Amino acid sequence: MTTKPFKPSKRFIALMACLTGLTALGIDAVLPIFPEMISYYQLPVAEHNRIQQVVFAYMLGFSLFQLFFGILADTFGRKPLLLFGIGVYLLAAASVVFLRDFEHVLWARFIQGAGLAAPRVLTMTVVRDVSSGRAMSRIMSFITMIFLIIPAVAPMIGQLIVLVAPWQAVFVLLAVLGAVLLCWVQRDLTETLAPENRRTLSFGQIGRAIAEFLSSRFSWVYLLMISMTFGGLMMYIGMAEQILQKDVYQLGAYFPFAFATIVLGMASASITNARLVMRLGLHSMLRIGLIIMVISDAVFLLATLQGDGFIPLGLFLLLFVTRFFGFGLMMPNLNTLAIADYHHLAGTASALIGMITSVTGVLLAQAVSSFFDGTLFVISYGFMACSVVLVMAFVYLNYLNYSTKSAGS
Repeated sequence: MTTKPFKPSKRFIALMACLTGLTALGIDAVLPIFPEMISYYQLPVAEHNRIQQVVFAYMLGFSLFQLFFGILADTFGRKPLLLFGIGVYLLAAASVVFLRDFEHVLWARFIQGAGLAAPRVLTMTVVRDVSSGRAMSRIMSFITMIFLIIPAVAPMIGQLIVLVAPWQAVFVLLAVLGAVLLCWVQRDLTETLAPENRRTLSFGQIGRAIAEFLSSRFSWVYLLMISMTFGGLMMYIGMAEQILQKDVYQLGAYFPFAFATIVLGMASASITNARLVMRLGLHSMLRIGLIIMVISDAVFLLATLQGDGFIPLGLFLLLFVTRFFGFGLMMPNLNTLAIADYHHLAGTASALIGMITSVTGVLLAQAVSSFFDGTLFVISYGFMACSVVLVMAFVYLNYLNYSTKSAGS
């Protein structure tokens, strides 16, 4: 396969956003059908929290296979592995329609997530192939902005489907959309890995690439910060249906609208970051996002303690929109900074970042979410713990930057 000169276009950004958004769709469109799945698989009342595993099994497969796709992408190219991963995803999604055992559904979701590890790693890698620095952050912000439209509308799609069709129709939709993206990638995406950058598939070389990335203290700080930021998001997603739809606010069919309101905070942050990052720089945008997140988490915890585990819905939505606005400023810049110095092993670096941070975030969220007790205590404590770790990591990051500059002067 030859590599042609490539320049990012609006069509390219839209494709990258849709590939990234497929991950969110596989989670958020499923959230409104949790009650139907609980009933269909006859989960006992004491085991209703197990329905969260439909999300976490998906995310665990998604997390663990990122390194696999990232390593192979530096040898075989980006496009073939994208096609393979999307194919696995759509077959696993279609299989859920025919499964009658809840454990089998969890395995299918694990495989579905494993397939989507390819778009997760390779979209960032492809963008890194064709851009760098602030320009890359700007493209990632536009991708994030478009991608966030999907989780804003996905629960509404799931809710509408379950009103007129069996819950299995949601998985039929996921499979069909996977097929559409498979055709789009095959038709429009040019291979972005230059022949001179292809790496021989060698365990020794792979080990050296991994060791090179992990030998940097900067890498570990960014990994920790991305893990905590992503972990907070997964806590919310894991408990969103129980908090908004069923147990705390009991919004029922109005759940998708509340969910969409919160997602808009992230979308607006992506627009803001795309406009300001070229002028202010990545570190400044990261600092602003962190301050916003920490303040909103502190207010949320204090309000929850004051309200004995409950706060008014309006305040809840305001605090969560604010928190995830901070999230939207942090994530594209954290990802860009983490991979910035590894152009020569972009696939492996992207995969390591994705795998380590996703596994850590998912396991953290699963552990915290399992304690959900029908109040807001669990999520408020979880958010605040993430913020405390983020602040400490950011202070250490500034120390590393100062030490590096002092040593170089």
